[in-house]
Amino acid sequence: MRVAIIGTGLFMILATLLPSLRKHAWWIRVFDLPRVQIATASVIIVALYSYIWSLDSPAELLWVLALLASAVYQTYRIYPYTPLAAVQVLDGDATDTRGCLSLMIANVLMSNRNSDDLLKVVDRERPDILLLVETNAWWASQLEVLDNRYPHSVKHPLPNTYGMMLFSSVPAEGPECRDTGRK
Repeated sequence: MRVAIIGTGLFMILATLLPSLRKHAWWIRVFDLPRVQIATASVIIVALYSYIWSLDSPAELLWVLALLASAVYQTYRIYPYTPLAAVQVLDGDATDTRGCLSLMIANVLMSNRNSDDLLKVVDRERPDILLLVETNAWWASQLEVLDNRYPHSVKHPLPNTYGMMLFSSVPAEGPECRDTGRK
């Protein structure tokens, strides 16, 4: 049991240190998310270990101090998102919509052939910006009627569910579509 607790503690320390590598690999970035769990587990491990066993060696003391440092660091990173932190952005006035844009995003489901229902929703909601994903050539032809309402568009229909179409009533500066190469 002692080995399992020490191993779990080492994992918490590693989970705290890995995100500082500034790498974009998922297996590193995943440790940016469970900060509350890492901090809580670190404190529980220290308390459990200290209750069951005494800190007999300098290595054990160093391990406990590293776990406590991990908990403190994780708490420091969590703090700005808690009710204890000062409010940094005031609540907006929901009644004042001047200067607001409306955005609608829809996954049309490429195999779906019910474009009329989508067009009804677009007519009802009248978004300033409309982004549609999973669009193919069939969807592009069905949505040509939106060109009159949305003079600014970027269309990239594809036959593989990665197609996208962006319609905007607001001019965009240098819009472009970058194909990531997914086929």
